[in-house]
Amino acid sequence: MSTFAIRRPRLVVALWLVAVAASFAVGVGVFGRLVSDVGLVPGSESDRAAALMDEMGPQPMTLTAIVYGRPVADPAVREQVGAALADVRALPGVVSVADPIPSTVTGRAVLLRVRVESGPDAEATVQAVADRLHRIDAGSVAVAGGSLTNHDFNAQAQSDVQRAEIITTPVVLVLLLLVLVSCAPGQQQGQSSDQPEITSKELPAADLWNPYSFRLETNKGTENLNWRMVGGSLAHNLQLREHGTIEGVVNELGTFDLTVIAVDRNGASTMPKRFTLQVEPALRADWVKKSQVNGNRIDGSIKVSNTTGRDFDLTFDVLAVNEIGRATAIGYQHFTLQKNTRDMELPFGDTLAPGSYLVNVDVVAEEPDSKMIFRARMSAPNQTIVPVL
Repeated sequence: MSTFAIRRPRLVVALWLVAVAASFAVGVGVFGRLVSDVGLVPGSESDRAAALMDEMGPQPMTLTAIVYGRPVADPAVREQVGAALADVRALPGVVSVADPIPSTVTGRAVLLRVRVESGPDAEATVQAVADRLHRIDAGSVAVAGGSLTNHDFNAQAQSDVQRAEIITTPVVLVLLLLVLVSCAPGQQQGQSSDQPEITSKELPAADLWNPYSFRLETNKGTENLNWRMVGGSLAHNLQLREHGTIEGVVNELGTFDLTVIAVDRNGASTMPKRFTLQVEPALRADWVKKSQVNGNRIDGSIKVSNTTGRDFDLTFDVLAVNEIGRATAIGYQHFTLQKNTRDMELPFGDTLAPGSYLVNVDVVAEEPDSKMIFRARMSAPNQTIVPVL
Protein backbone atom coordinates (compact mmCIF):
# COMPACT_ATOMS: atom_id res chain seq x y z
CA MET A 1 0.00 0.00 0.00
CA SER A 2 2.80 2.41 0.86
CA THR A 3 4.60 1.57 -2.40
CA PHE A 4 1.44 2.32 -4.37
CA ALA A 5 1.09 5.71 -2.64
CA ILE A 6 4.73 6.59 -3.30
CA ARG A 7 4.60 5.69 -6.97
CA ARG A 8 1.24 7.38 -7.67
CA PRO A 9 1.07 10.45 -5.42
CA ARG A 10 -1.30 12.39 -7.70
CA LEU A 11 -3.83 9.54 -7.73
CA VAL A 12 -3.62 9.26 -3.95
CA VAL A 13 -4.27 13.00 -3.57
CA ALA A 14 -7.26 12.76 -5.90
CA LEU A 15 -8.73 9.84 -3.95
CA TRP A 16 -8.33 11.77 -0.70
CA LEU A 17 -10.15 14.74 -2.23
CA VAL A 18 -13.05 12.49 -3.29
CA ALA A 19 -13.21 10.94 0.18
CA VAL A 20 -13.28 14.33 1.91
CA ALA A 21 -15.97 15.65 -0.44
CA ALA A 22 -18.11 12.53 0.10
CA SER A 23 -17.79 12.74 3.88
CA PHE A 24 -18.75 16.42 3.76
CA ALA A 25 -21.89 15.62 1.74
CA VAL A 26 -22.88 12.86 4.14
CA GLY A 27 -22.26 15.15 7.10
CA VAL A 28 -24.56 17.85 5.71
CA GLY A 29 -27.29 15.22 5.30
CA VAL A 30 -26.86 14.15 8.90
CA PHE A 31 -27.21 17.73 10.12
CA GLY A 32 -30.52 17.98 8.29
CA ARG A 33 -31.88 15.09 10.35
CA LEU A 34 -31.08 16.55 13.78
CA VAL A 35 -33.99 16.19 16.22
CA SER A 36 -34.68 17.52 19.67
CA ASP A 37 -35.82 14.24 21.20
CA VAL A 38 -33.77 13.30 24.27
CA GLY A 39 -34.14 9.93 25.94
CA LEU A 40 -34.65 9.60 29.69
CA VAL A 41 -32.55 7.27 31.81
CA PRO A 42 -34.88 5.01 33.83
CA GLY A 43 -34.78 5.82 37.54
CA SER A 44 -33.05 9.18 37.05
CA GLU A 45 -34.26 12.50 38.46
CA SER A 46 -35.35 13.56 34.99
CA ASP A 47 -37.38 10.38 34.60
CA ARG A 48 -39.14 10.92 37.96
CA ALA A 49 -39.83 14.59 37.12
CA ALA A 50 -41.36 13.58 33.80
CA ALA A 51 -43.57 11.03 35.58
CA LEU A 52 -44.82 13.67 38.02
CA MET A 53 -45.63 16.04 35.19
CA ASP A 54 -47.56 13.29 33.43
CA GLU A 55 -49.60 12.68 36.62
CA MET A 56 -50.47 16.38 36.84
CA GLY A 57 -51.84 16.26 33.35
CA PRO A 58 -51.16 18.61 30.47
CA GLN A 59 -50.39 22.21 31.46
CA PRO A 60 -51.07 25.27 29.32
CA MET A 61 -48.08 26.67 27.44
CA THR A 62 -47.11 30.29 27.97
CA LEU A 63 -45.96 32.41 25.07
CA THR A 64 -44.14 35.66 25.74
CA ALA A 65 -43.83 38.48 23.22
CA ILE A 66 -41.98 41.81 23.37
CA VAL A 67 -42.94 44.69 21.12
CA TYR A 68 -40.12 47.24 21.07
CA GLY A 69 -38.71 50.10 19.07
CA ARG A 70 -41.39 52.78 19.34
CA PRO A 71 -42.81 54.74 22.31
CA VAL A 72 -45.47 52.73 24.14
CA ALA A 73 -47.54 55.90 24.67
CA ASP A 74 -47.93 56.33 20.90
CA PRO A 75 -51.68 55.90 20.07
CA ALA A 76 -50.78 53.98 16.91
CA VAL A 77 -48.75 51.47 18.93
CA ARG A 78 -51.59 51.02 21.41
CA GLU A 79 -54.04 50.50 18.58
CA GLN A 80 -51.83 47.90 16.88
CA VAL A 81 -51.22 45.97 20.11
CA GLY A 82 -54.89 46.07 21.15
CA ALA A 83 -56.07 44.81 17.76
CA ALA A 84 -53.54 41.98 17.80
CA LEU A 85 -54.53 40.85 21.32
CA ALA A 86 -58.21 40.88 20.36
CA ASP A 87 -57.47 38.62 17.38
CA VAL A 88 -55.38 36.28 19.55
CA ARG A 89 -58.19 35.96 22.15
CA ALA A 90 -60.50 34.80 19.40
CA LEU A 91 -58.17 31.99 18.26
CA PRO A 92 -59.24 28.41 19.20
CA GLY A 93 -57.04 26.91 21.94
CA VAL A 94 -56.06 30.25 23.53
CA VAL A 95 -56.74 30.00 27.28
CA SER A 96 -55.97 33.57 28.30
CA VAL A 97 -54.31 36.80 27.19
CA ALA A 98 -52.72 39.02 29.86
CA ASP A 99 -52.91 42.79 29.75
CA PRO A 100 -49.90 44.48 28.11
CA ILE A 101 -47.13 45.52 30.52
CA PRO A 102 -45.22 48.60 29.28
CA SER A 103 -41.57 49.17 30.17
CA THR A 104 -41.14 51.74 32.94
CA VAL A 105 -37.42 52.15 32.15
CA THR A 106 -37.27 52.93 28.46
CA GLY A 107 -40.92 53.52 27.64
CA ARG A 108 -40.27 51.91 24.27
CA ALA A 109 -41.21 48.25 24.91
CA VAL A 110 -44.29 46.35 25.97
CA LEU A 111 -44.56 42.77 27.30
CA LEU A 112 -47.37 40.45 26.16
CA ARG A 113 -48.28 36.98 27.61
CA VAL A 114 -50.56 34.40 26.01
CA ARG A 115 -51.48 31.00 27.44
CA VAL A 116 -52.28 28.21 24.99
CA GLU A 117 -54.12 24.99 25.85
CA SER A 118 -52.01 21.81 25.58
CA GLY A 119 -53.18 19.10 23.25
CA PRO A 120 -52.83 17.72 19.74
CA ASP A 121 -53.69 21.10 18.19
CA ALA A 122 -51.39 23.14 20.45
CA GLU A 123 -48.63 23.39 17.83
CA ALA A 124 -51.00 24.94 15.28
CA THR A 125 -52.40 27.35 17.89
CA VAL A 126 -48.91 28.45 18.96
CA GLN A 127 -47.92 29.10 15.36
CA ALA A 128 -51.12 31.08 14.71
CA VAL A 129 -50.53 33.24 17.81
CA ALA A 130 -46.92 33.88 16.77
CA ASP A 131 -47.94 34.79 13.22
CA ARG A 132 -50.54 37.30 14.43
CA LEU A 133 -48.20 38.94 16.93
CA HIS A 134 -45.44 39.28 14.33
CA ARG A 135 -47.84 41.33 12.19
CA ILE A 136 -47.98 44.11 14.80
CA ASP A 137 -46.77 47.26 13.02
CA ALA A 138 -45.11 48.93 15.97
CA GLY A 139 -41.37 48.41 15.59
CA SER A 140 -39.95 44.91 16.19
CA VAL A 141 -41.65 41.85 17.71
CA ALA A 142 -39.98 38.84 19.38
CA VAL A 143 -42.05 35.81 20.37
CA ALA A 144 -40.80 32.88 22.49
CA GLY A 145 -42.04 30.01 24.63
CA GLY A 146 -43.42 26.52 24.17
CA SER A 147 -42.52 24.75 20.96
CA LEU A 148 -41.27 28.04 19.47
CA THR A 149 -38.26 28.04 21.79
CA ASN A 150 -37.43 24.39 21.03
CA HIS A 151 -37.66 25.08 17.34
CA ASP A 152 -35.44 28.16 17.57
CA PHE A 153 -32.83 26.31 19.63
CA ASN A 154 -32.74 23.40 17.18
CA ALA A 155 -32.54 25.68 14.18
CA GLN A 156 -29.70 27.70 15.72
CA ALA A 157 -27.77 24.55 16.72
CA GLN A 158 -28.13 23.07 13.23
CA SER A 159 -27.04 26.35 11.67
CA ASP A 160 -23.99 26.60 13.94
CA VAL A 161 -22.87 23.03 13.24
CA GLN A 162 -23.28 23.47 9.49
CA ARG A 163 -21.35 26.75 9.59
CA ALA A 164 -18.53 25.10 11.56
CA GLU A 165 -18.37 22.25 9.04
CA ILE A 166 -18.26 24.67 6.11
CA ILE A 167 -15.40 26.60 7.75
CA THR A 168 -13.28 23.65 8.93
CA THR A 169 -13.59 21.38 5.88
CA PRO A 170 -11.58 23.63 3.53
CA VAL A 171 -8.94 24.13 6.24
CA VAL A 172 -8.55 20.38 6.77
CA LEU A 173 -8.46 19.85 3.01
CA VAL A 174 -5.70 22.43 2.54
CA LEU A 175 -3.63 20.90 5.35
CA LEU A 176 -4.08 17.45 3.84
CA LEU A 177 -2.92 18.68 0.45
CA LEU A 178 0.13 20.36 1.98
CA VAL A 179 1.14 17.18 3.81
CA LEU A 180 0.65 14.91 0.79
CA VAL A 181 2.32 17.23 -1.69
CA SER A 182 5.32 17.91 0.58
CA CYS A 183 5.86 14.29 1.57
CA ALA A 184 5.11 12.37 -1.59
CA PRO A 185 7.78 13.89 -3.86
CA GLY A 186 10.58 13.35 -1.32
CA GLN A 187 9.55 9.74 -0.75
CA GLN A 188 9.20 9.14 -4.44
CA GLN A 189 12.68 10.47 -5.02
CA GLY A 190 14.18 8.38 -2.20
CA GLN A 191 12.55 5.10 -3.29
CA SER A 192 12.35 5.33 -7.07
CA SER A 193 14.56 2.93 -9.01
CA ASP A 194 15.56 5.89 -11.24
CA GLN A 195 17.34 7.58 -8.35
CA PRO A 196 20.88 6.73 -7.24
CA GLU A 197 21.22 4.87 -3.95
CA ILE A 198 24.33 4.63 -1.80
CA THR A 199 25.30 0.96 -1.57
CA SER A 200 28.45 1.19 0.59
CA LYS A 201 27.64 -0.47 3.91
CA GLU A 202 30.35 0.85 6.23
CA LEU A 203 33.72 2.57 6.31
CA PRO A 204 36.88 0.58 7.03
CA ALA A 205 38.76 1.62 10.17
CA ALA A 206 41.59 4.16 9.86
CA ASP A 207 45.04 4.11 11.46
CA LEU A 208 46.73 7.09 13.07
CA TRP A 209 49.40 8.81 10.88
CA ASN A 210 48.72 6.40 8.03
CA PRO A 211 47.29 7.28 4.59
CA TYR A 212 43.58 6.49 4.30
CA SER A 213 41.55 6.06 1.13
CA PHE A 214 38.09 4.60 0.60
CA ARG A 215 35.68 5.19 -2.30
CA LEU A 216 31.94 5.28 -1.68
CA GLU A 217 29.69 3.40 -4.13
CA THR A 218 26.12 3.71 -5.47
CA ASN A 219 23.85 1.44 -7.48
CA LYS A 220 24.57 3.73 -10.46
CA GLY A 221 28.31 3.28 -10.18
CA THR A 222 30.70 6.08 -9.33
CA GLU A 223 30.83 8.13 -12.54
CA ASN A 224 29.07 11.48 -13.02
CA LEU A 225 28.21 11.86 -9.34
CA ASN A 226 29.00 14.75 -7.05
CA TRP A 227 29.44 13.68 -3.42
CA ARG A 228 28.80 16.01 -0.50
CA MET A 229 28.96 15.75 3.27
CA VAL A 230 25.71 17.16 4.72
CA GLY A 231 26.28 16.37 8.38
CA GLY A 232 28.88 15.35 10.92
CA SER A 233 32.64 15.57 10.44
CA LEU A 234 35.74 13.62 9.50
CA ALA A 235 39.02 13.26 11.36
CA HIS A 236 41.39 16.18 10.82
CA ASN A 237 43.26 15.96 7.49
CA LEU A 238 40.64 13.63 5.95
CA GLN A 239 38.40 14.94 3.14
CA LEU A 240 35.48 13.68 1.09
CA ARG A 241 36.34 14.34 -2.55
CA GLU A 242 33.64 15.18 -5.11
CA HIS A 243 34.12 11.80 -6.82
CA GLY A 244 33.27 9.98 -3.56
CA THR A 245 36.70 9.10 -2.15
CA ILE A 246 37.49 9.74 1.49
CA GLU A 247 41.24 10.26 1.70
CA GLY A 248 44.03 11.87 3.65
CA VAL A 249 46.44 11.09 6.49
CA VAL A 250 44.71 10.61 9.85
CA ASN A 251 46.27 12.62 12.66
CA GLU A 252 43.77 12.26 15.50
CA LEU A 253 42.14 9.41 17.39
CA GLY A 254 38.43 8.97 17.95
CA THR A 255 35.13 7.99 16.37
CA PHE A 256 33.67 10.28 13.70
CA ASP A 257 30.09 10.31 12.38
CA LEU A 258 29.28 11.80 8.98
CA THR A 259 26.26 11.94 6.65
CA VAL A 260 26.74 12.04 2.88
CA ILE A 261 24.68 12.31 -0.32
CA ALA A 262 25.49 11.87 -4.01
CA VAL A 263 23.92 14.04 -6.74
CA ASP A 264 23.87 13.02 -10.42
CA ARG A 265 24.06 15.26 -13.50
CA ASN A 266 20.26 15.66 -13.57
CA GLY A 267 20.17 16.96 -10.01
CA ALA A 268 18.70 13.73 -8.59
CA SER A 269 20.03 13.06 -5.12
CA THR A 270 20.40 9.92 -3.06
CA MET A 271 18.81 9.70 0.34
CA PRO A 272 21.31 10.86 3.00
CA LYS A 273 23.30 8.00 4.54
CA ARG A 274 25.18 8.06 7.79
CA PHE A 275 28.59 6.44 8.27
CA THR A 276 30.90 6.02 11.25
CA LEU A 277 34.68 6.18 10.87
CA GLN A 278 36.64 4.54 13.67
CA VAL A 279 40.32 5.43 14.11
CA GLU A 280 42.01 2.37 15.59
CA PRO A 281 43.80 2.64 18.95
CA ALA A 282 47.44 3.48 18.34
CA LEU A 283 48.81 0.89 20.81
CA ARG A 284 47.34 -2.55 21.33
CA ALA A 285 48.37 -5.08 23.97
CA ASP A 286 46.76 -8.50 24.51
CA TRP A 287 47.60 -11.75 26.23
CA VAL A 288 49.25 -14.50 24.25
CA LYS A 289 49.85 -16.70 27.28
CA LYS A 290 48.33 -15.33 30.44
CA SER A 291 50.75 -15.45 33.37
CA GLN A 292 50.67 -18.67 35.33
CA VAL A 293 52.69 -20.49 37.98
CA ASN A 294 55.17 -23.14 36.84
CA GLY A 295 56.72 -24.64 39.97
CA ASN A 296 58.57 -21.73 41.58
CA ARG A 297 58.26 -19.52 38.48
CA ILE A 298 55.62 -17.24 37.00
CA ASP A 299 55.70 -17.09 33.20
CA GLY A 300 53.60 -15.57 30.43
CA SER A 301 53.65 -13.51 27.26
CA ILE A 302 51.79 -10.70 25.56
CA LYS A 303 51.59 -9.32 22.02
CA VAL A 304 51.85 -5.63 21.17
CA SER A 305 50.88 -3.72 18.02
CA ASN A 306 51.81 -0.29 16.72
CA THR A 307 48.94 0.48 14.31
CA THR A 308 50.26 3.93 13.40
CA GLY A 309 52.49 5.23 10.66
CA ARG A 310 55.26 6.32 13.08
CA ASP A 311 57.78 4.46 15.28
CA PHE A 312 57.27 4.17 19.05
CA ASP A 313 59.83 4.34 21.86
CA LEU A 314 58.34 1.43 23.83
CA THR A 315 58.89 0.31 27.43
CA PHE A 316 57.61 -3.09 28.55
CA ASP A 317 57.61 -3.74 32.30
CA VAL A 318 56.19 -6.68 34.32
CA LEU A 319 56.01 -6.65 38.14
CA ALA A 320 54.89 -9.42 40.48
CA VAL A 321 53.57 -7.91 43.73
CA ASN A 322 53.18 -10.23 46.73
CA GLU A 323 50.70 -10.06 49.60
CA ILE A 324 52.84 -7.63 51.61
CA GLY A 325 53.29 -5.22 48.68
CA ARG A 326 56.81 -6.22 47.67
CA ALA A 327 57.31 -5.89 43.89
CA THR A 328 59.68 -8.05 41.87
CA ALA A 329 60.46 -7.40 38.21
CA ILE A 330 59.90 -10.53 36.11
CA GLY A 331 60.06 -8.84 32.72
CA TYR A 332 61.47 -5.69 31.12
CA GLN A 333 62.26 -4.47 27.61
CA HIS A 334 62.95 -1.05 26.12
CA PHE A 335 63.18 -0.78 22.34
CA THR A 336 61.84 0.92 19.21
CA LEU A 337 58.54 -0.57 18.08
CA GLN A 338 58.44 -0.02 14.34
CA LYS A 339 55.45 1.58 12.66
CA ASN A 340 52.65 -0.70 11.46
CA THR A 341 53.95 -3.58 13.59
CA ARG A 342 51.28 -6.13 14.36
CA ASP A 343 51.20 -8.72 17.16
CA MET A 344 54.85 -8.72 18.27
CA GLU A 345 55.17 -11.27 21.09
CA LEU A 346 56.94 -10.25 24.32
CA PRO A 347 57.58 -13.07 26.84
CA PHE A 348 58.28 -12.62 30.55
CA GLY A 349 58.96 -14.76 33.61
CA ASP A 350 61.27 -15.44 36.54
CA THR A 351 61.75 -17.47 39.71
CA LEU A 352 59.97 -16.16 42.82
CA ALA A 353 59.75 -16.96 46.50
CA PRO A 354 56.65 -18.79 47.76
CA GLY A 355 53.61 -16.53 48.15
CA SER A 356 50.58 -15.08 46.41
CA TYR A 357 51.28 -12.60 43.63
CA LEU A 358 49.47 -10.04 41.56
CA VAL A 359 51.15 -9.72 38.14
CA ASN A 360 50.94 -6.25 36.53
CA VAL A 361 51.97 -5.77 32.90
CA ASP A 362 52.59 -2.17 31.78
CA VAL A 363 53.30 -1.08 28.21
CA VAL A 364 54.19 2.57 27.56
CA ALA A 365 54.80 3.92 24.04
CA GLU A 366 55.98 7.45 23.21
CA GLU A 367 55.88 8.96 19.71
CA PRO A 368 58.83 11.39 19.57
CA ASP A 369 57.51 13.88 16.99
CA SER A 370 54.11 14.51 18.52
CA LYS A 371 55.23 13.76 22.10
CA MET A 372 52.08 11.68 22.45
CA ILE A 373 52.19 8.85 24.99
CA PHE A 374 50.05 5.70 24.78
CA ARG A 375 49.60 3.22 27.60
CA ALA A 376 48.21 -0.29 28.06
CA ARG A 377 47.95 -2.26 31.30
CA MET A 378 46.92 -5.83 32.12
CA SER A 379 46.75 -7.75 35.38
CA ALA A 380 46.67 -11.37 36.49
CA PRO A 381 45.73 -11.85 40.19
CA ASN A 382 46.07 -14.86 42.47
CA GLN A 383 49.36 -16.24 41.19
CA THR A 384 50.34 -18.47 44.11
CA ILE A 385 53.71 -20.23 44.45
CA VAL A 386 53.48 -23.04 47.00
CA PRO A 387 56.54 -23.75 49.21
CA VAL A 388 58.38 -27.02 48.49
CA LEU A 389 58.31 -29.25 51.57
